[in-house]
Amino acid sequence: MSQHYSEPTSLDEALERYGREAFLLTTGGTGPHTSTVNVQLNAHGLQFEVGDSASKNMRERPGVSLLWPAADKNGYNVIINGETTRVANDSRARPYAQVTITKAVLHRAGPAPVDHRGPCKSDCLPLAYTT
Repeated sequence: MSQHYSEPTSLDEALERYGREAFLLTTGGTGPHTSTVNVQLNAHGLQFEVGDSASKNMRERPGVSLLWPAADKNGYNVIINGETTRVANDSRARPYAQVTITKAVLHRAGPAPVDHRGPCKSDCLPLAYTT
């Protein structure tokens, strides 16, 4: 008996399947920076602790991307783009960032399939989210 596998359709489902640990990509005056963060989804978007370089970059240039790599070579990556709305300490050991989501997709290399419903010309599927 074969098991039917379907891709997540919402950000909640994607985070459940891919986990909370993502690569955060920021840019600042000294160039790009990549770090690993543990993401929490909340009513305003995403929240996570950040290091000094990422927090500095996010204050200078609020646009960020987060990436969850595919588990296998033919799988989808999860990509989220967003705008930093807050970087603060609030008595925490490390600063944390709040990011409003502007786009969330499943993405993999290659042309869009015939039944394509995604927002780009590649094999890209939108993920539903509320913020």
